[in-house]
Amino acid sequence: RDANLLAICDDLPGSMDRTYWRVEDFNLLQKMHSGYASAVYKAICKRSGQTVALKVYQPAKLHEISQFQLFREARLHAQLSHPNIVKLYSAFKHGSSVILVQEYADG
Repeated sequence: RDANLLAICDDLPGSMDRTYWRVEDFNLLQKMHSGYASAVYKAICKRSGQTVALKVYQPAKLHEISQFQLFREARLHAQLSHPNIVKLYSAFKHGSSVILVQEYADG
């Protein structure tokens, strides 16, 4: 697997599986939220055609404890599997950013 990969869910859809995760593998459709150190986009996975939410974090803007919590959240969230919890498909580093690829929940 890619050295930049931080986390991946066990039940990742086969159509989304890949060796290397890159932000270029997604078409950004709409910015849904923007904050101090992150932004959330509605996007389409080019490989699977699946609609996803991309959370793009700038860890350098976060305090050290918040960076730790971000990486811990990614590892733990990827392990969760429940119908009432949005799936975290993967988390990866891209340049100075950390990208979380999540199931898109409309509404």
